[in-house]
Order: sequence, then structure tokens, then C-alpha cells
Amino acid sequence: MKLSLNIPERLLALGLLPANGDFVTLKVVRDLQGSLSFTDDEITKYKVNQDKEIITWDLEATDHSKEIDFGEIGAKIMVDQLKEMDKEKKLTIKLMSLYEKFIPTE
Repeated sequence: MKLSLNIPERLLALGLLPANGDFVTLKVVRDLQGSLSFTDDEITKYKVNQDKEIITWDLEATDHSKEIDFGEIGAKIMVDQLKEMDKEKKLTIKLMSLYEKFIPTE
């Protein structure tokens, strides 16, 4: 599954990745962390900056989306995480666009 994610969605997706799991899951998670993270060029281009827990970027920058290939297992990891949050009523408004990309609603 390939999805175009903007900067906030990439940061949220990084936060949803599980820290524990079996070997296969953690291998996919590690690859996704690399894909979702920012390259040196992106950090410069979008002026991405981190001050303690706060990450900022140039809100005026256009086209800061990146196509991420989650693959079958990676997509399942994300869908499972989002569905679990929905089930536990722990979704936030910030997660809605990511949720709708992974779990299309009518």
C-alpha cells in the first residue's frame, strides 16, 4: 500500500509504530521508521526543527507530502494500531486524516 503523507501525518505514523513485536514485525517497523523519517534535504527544505518535544516546520512550504510504501505487513500494522485506538476510543482529531487514508470510510 502506497500513501502520500504530509509532515504531520508522517510524524503521527511514526508515533503509532509499535515498540515491541516479533522479528518480522520489528523488521518492517524499522524499515518504516526510515521511510517516514526526514532526509537531510527535507529537513533543510521544510525547515524541520525540534526543540525538546516540539517539532516545527515551515508552514508556508508547499508540496511537503511524500509517498510512503507501507507494503502489506506495514499497512496491516498501521490498520491494526488505528483500529485498536478506535475500539478503545483513543483516537484523536489529529489522527483522523491518517485513519481515513488507512481505513477509508463512506
